[in-house]
Amino acid sequence: MPERLTLATHDHQSDHAAWLAQFTGAQVRDIYPIQVAELAAVRLPGGSPPAREAFIAGYQDREPGVWCYYPWLNTALRTLGPEALTELRTNRNRNLVTRAEQAVLRRAHVAIAGLSVGGTIVSALVRHGIGTTFSLADHDQLATSNLNRALGRLPDVGTAKGQLAARAVWELDPFATCIVYPHGLDDDTVGPFVAGSDVVFDEVDDFRVKAQLRLMAQLHGKPLLMATSLGDTVLIDVERWDDPDNSLEPFNGQLDGVSVPELMRTDLSAEEVSRFAAQVIGAGNVPLRALASLPLIGRELAGRPQVASTVTVAAGWAAMAARSILLGAPLRSGRYQVSLTEASGLPDDRGTADERTAAMAQLRPARPVAGQRPELHDPATLAGGGASAALTRLAAY
Repeated sequence: MPERLTLATHDHQSDHAAWLAQFTGAQVRDIYPIQVAELAAVRLPGGSPPAREAFIAGYQDREPGVWCYYPWLNTALRTLGPEALTELRTNRNRNLVTRAEQAVLRRAHVAIAGLSVGGTIVSALVRHGIGTTFSLADHDQLATSNLNRALGRLPDVGTAKGQLAARAVWELDPFATCIVYPHGLDDDTVGPFVAGSDVVFDEVDDFRVKAQLRLMAQLHGKPLLMATSLGDTVLIDVERWDDPDNSLEPFNGQLDGVSVPELMRTDLSAEEVSRFAAQVIGAGNVPLRALASLPLIGRELAGRPQVASTVTVAAGWAAMAARSILLGAPLRSGRYQVSLTEASGLPDDRGTADERTAAMAQLRPARPVAGQRPELHDPATLAGGGASAALTRLAAY
């Protein structure tokens, strides 16, 4: 079951710092005076020094701040209260985001399934001032090999990714609520996970969960986003299940012959997972090096290769997409792509048609179903993917 967690906070009293130091052994940090000075500069940008000093004195008398205890840092911190802290944290968003828009974003409940790339998205969302409640689902712990792209440090290795994501939220916004699903999502929890949210992110590897997230998003009318990094290319999939008038299909109708029931099987082999990944994402969107890596997963590679550059871009793009949806912008369902190499004028990594066909041919086709033949191909298009593809199709049939 999920755990609904908040950070321990207390209104400031003069003896709190001494009490915390004595009974918890915590390091005490008081950033409140610095923040009040910042707040004076924000509210009185053209004010004279005496005017700012008067503001500071009056504010400290009225609003003494809040103590927050971070057990994983063994630190007690005095900070501004929730409204003033949000104002100060998001001040540099103005006027790119208006005050009214920021208030809407602040109230959002965002659900993120999968917290490797998803953890970076969480950080981008909080820095945007998006969300006061976060549902965070992942069954895994941070591994050293995650550190090439995921947020975290060596001291965090072995810590549950859900806990790390919640900490990342609270270290920026101690007044947020985090609903942590420490065992990931299953048939019983995926429904509430989606239903309680305003926008859902799918960053999981499990195809059964991917399919369930979309079925629940359709049932509850929730927008779903999926950010994917592929070498030096980023894809954002937008599925506006909150629009009842569209003719949307799961994965934007790009399953390429793979059915939702197939994705939800619990006995998928490593080869099938890689093949489904290529088909769901669209093999044409995958750079050659990334495509050639798929048959090696579970043999020479422990997982799908990713790099921090595109994961970071994907997180920023995903936060922008969430912001657009929450503010009612006309972001349509579909797949959006950006290539960093193309944008930089660098050679792409597409490879030749034969090289791409050879890479895909190494992904063994799905096990045949008794009494069911593979799909027939029109003779005019049989060789459309090259000689190797034609032979592969003929052999499968």
